Amino acid sequence: MNSTSDVAITDGEQIVMKWISVFLGLIGAISNTYTIVCIARYRYLRSKVTNILIGNLCMCGVLLAVTPVISVFNWSGKANISSGFIASVIVAALYMSLLIILLIGVDRMIAVADPIGYKIRMTQKKTGLALVIMWISCMAFSMGFMMSTTNQTFLRNTTIYKVSLPLFTAVIVFAVIAIYVGILIEFTRRQKRAKLQFSGQFFPAIRRSRYLTKMTLFILIIFLATWLPTMIVTVRGPPAEGSSEATFETHRWASHITNAILHASAFTNCLVYAFTNPEYRKAYRDLLRCTRGCLWHYYARRNGA
Repeated sequence: MNSTSDVAITDGEQIVMKWISVFLGLIGAISNTYTIVCIARYRYLRSKVTNILIGNLCMCGVLLAVTPVISVFNWSGKANISSGFIASVIVAALYMSLLIILLIGVDRMIAVADPIGYKIRMTQKKTGLALVIMWISCMAFSMGFMMSTTNQTFLRNTTIYKVSLPLFTAVIVFAVIAIYVGILIEFTRRQKRAKLQFSGQFFPAIRRSRYLTKMTLFILIIFLATWLPTMIVTVRGPPAEGSSEATFETHRWASHITNAILHASAFTNCLVYAFTNPEYRKAYRDLLRCTRGCLWHYYARRNGA
């Protein structure tokens, strides 16, 4: 069996991938765009640093939702510049998502450990600068992923990819887990002291901070649950040369399924926002009413004309 057997996709598989990608892509793009519009429209959301980070996480979700659809409809079975660019965008979005979750963890750690000095330490200016640096770094890294091609052999077949990428991923994941475990410990420790430490005027702010902290913990759990299976399949790589057709087929379907689960995380995070944070539920309802009202006035004016 030749080395290209692991990418030989049948017509049936391509049709299944197409419809799954279209379904997940539409849901992910719509839900994340809707969340971004809510954050941009309502001041009580965009004024918080955590929500700015969540907005950028939703931008990553839009990229993760749209790029698989493009890649499936442009599938040629061969490595080329187009597929390399799509792969680089996916890599940038995935690692940017991990870095944003890491930054959200730092943000929540400071909010839990020092509620009074939180607004001094975590300002929108500092957060914006950190996000710009992260986006530039991820895009540069992903462009290197696309540009490092030799005779249509991508970086994933080189020693650099096999060593640096899993190591980089492991460092980020362990850092994220360590920070969020620290948040849980600190959050539990300070939860009982909050009523004794602060006067009644601080209770609403403390309650909102708790909602954000719990929400980010759910985001972490969902993202890791969808990220780790894909990384396991990626690190293991395709079967060895000379393996049976069944082994290659198993690897191929494992790759399809884990990628579908990974890209499904693009809209599951929005469900977390809706079910764990009252401010997001209110924003979703208000924007939906506003959209309905605008559509009603538009059709009424059109019919009247």
